[in-house]
Amino acid sequence: MLSIFQPNIEKLASRKDIESLTKAAGNHDPAVRRKAIAALGELGDERAVPFLNEAIGDEKSEVRLEAVLASGKLKSRNSMDALAEAALHDSEPIVRLNAVWALGEIGDESVLRAVILSMGDPEPTVREKAVHTAAQFGRKAIKELKNAAQGGNPAIRRNTISALGRIGDPEPVPLIIRALSDPDPSVRMNAIWALGRLADPRAVPVLERIHSGRAASALKSIKESPHWRTIAENYEAAGRYKDAADLYEIHGDFEEAGRLRNRARAPTQSAYTPASIMAENINLSSETVIRDSIINRSHISDGKIEESVVNRASIGSGNAGAQAKIKVCPYCGRELNFARTPRFCPYCAERLIP
Repeated sequence: MLSIFQPNIEKLASRKDIESLTKAAGNHDPAVRRKAIAALGELGDERAVPFLNEAIGDEKSEVRLEAVLASGKLKSRNSMDALAEAALHDSEPIVRLNAVWALGEIGDESVLRAVILSMGDPEPTVREKAVHTAAQFGRKAIKELKNAAQGGNPAIRRNTISALGRIGDPEPVPLIIRALSDPDPSVRMNAIWALGRLADPRAVPVLERIHSGRAASALKSIKESPHWRTIAENYEAAGRYKDAADLYEIHGDFEEAGRLRNRARAPTQSAYTPASIMAENINLSSETVIRDSIINRSHISDGKIEESVVNRASIGSGNAGAQAKIKVCPYCGRELNFARTPRFCPYCAERLIP
């Protein structure tokens, strides 16, 4: 016959009566077991660990959950096996999720294998918790994560790549770049995200070959990172002077931007004919030089330029009585000998008037 008397858990906890609380953790009433286990977790006494490990296998899910939470608070290495079992095999997602959390609280590298395997859990919240937990280990987790990222389970590959991105260490960047060729599209998407988060210049050439909004966003993150100057130097070394100039200009280094734009306009390097050379060769009017220079540079149709970009009236063509004003383009340093300042520099096609 079951006793009608129930232990007073609050009083036992206030007395720090570990022995009585551990007995209560085996009470026939699940509610009493749960309250006793919670109290043991709050007290943080190592003597409770064997009883908590047993409670992690309790028939009632609410008792198992409380035991997992209490074990996470105690952070005992002696709970690792019981928690790993719960993380991987408990029938309730909420128990598995908190078991992964508790393993992270223990913080021992030997729990990483169970955490990584949880990245393949059928429940998305458990997988996400496993990613965050693995990332908490920092550099200590990189070796295990890299091994798992090359395994046969696409969900684990996908989530280990995410964890490597969250850790923020550049060491696994080559592996993440290789993951861009993974047969599973979700792995490839996470690899793009991770490369954007790590902001490593080595990822720029491969991301530029991927035509997607996600890749464009990752590239933007890298170019806005403290590594932007390395990217600009790589562009210059590859002869991509305009791309390098754009980066310097975005970051406010207009002197370097101007130097690179001049290199881009050199006849042997340029992808388009500079306006000044056009004028010398075919004796174009100043107005036409400006228009054609801009068309050549921006690939905007002639009609669009005619209507909205070039203000033809602003160029003093044919006004013999007007005294020419000599101005200097702030981008390329060339003198602009017009009665009025043109909207665009005829030499570098940069906008002069907003």
